[in-house]
Amino acid sequence: GDGMGANHLKCAATDKPLYIPTLPTKGWIITKSASHEITDSAASATAYSCGQKTTNRFLGKLPDGTNCPTIAEEAVQKDFAVGIYSTDYATGATPSAFYAHTRDRGDKKTIEADKEKASTTMDIAVPVKKISSEITPRLNKLSQQKDKKGFFAMFEGANIDTKSHQNDLKAMKKELYDFDYAVMKAVNFAYQHPDTTVIVLADHETGD
Repeated sequence: GDGMGANHLKCAATDKPLYIPTLPTKGWIITKSASHEITDSAASATAYSCGQKTTNRFLGKLPDGTNCPTIAEEAVQKDFAVGIYSTDYATGATPSAFYAHTRDRGDKKTIEADKEKASTTMDIAVPVKKISSEITPRLNKLSQQKDKKGFFAMFEGANIDTKSHQNDLKAMKKELYDFDYAVMKAVNFAYQHPDTTVIVLADHETGD
C-alpha cells in the first residue's frame, strides 16, 4: 500500500471495518533511506526489491551506483513465475524498482526499456485500474504455470499515496478499501494454497 501508514488504516476504519488489522502477525518498519530521513518511493521500493537501503530517487541501484539484483530478477533466474502489478503510472517508482536500474526515477527512457526487457520473463501490468479485481486471476495464472517452481508477485495500491498527497480524504479511503479487499483475496488464495506467504507492506507514510 503506497504511502499507507497506521493513521490511514485508523482513519479508514472509522467508516467500516478493515481486514488488514486482523492479520495475525504485525511489525513496524523504519523507512528512512540511505540519503534522507524521509524516503521516497524509489528508495523504499528498492529496499524491498534488493534488500538494501539506497539513495532517494535510485531504482534498483545501491548508493554507490552499482546495480543490485532484485527479488523479481532472482526469482526468474531460479525458474519461478513472476508478476508485478500496480495502479501506478507506467513508469511509477514502486513497480519499476523490481525490474529497472537507474539513478533517477524520472528517467522514463531507461525505465521503459528495462520494463520491455523484463516483460519477456515477467508478467507486468502497470497500470491496472483496481488491485482487488486483478489479484485472484493474476495469482491463479502465476500458480498454474506447471513448468515453474513457484511464483513471486508484487501488487501495489499506488493511489493511497497519490490521494494523500492531494489531501483527498474520501478518495484515499476508497483506494485503501480496495487494497484491503485485495489483501483479503490474497489471504483467501493462501488458505487454498498453503505454501503461499502473504506479506502486506507500506513503503512509507504519506500525509500533509
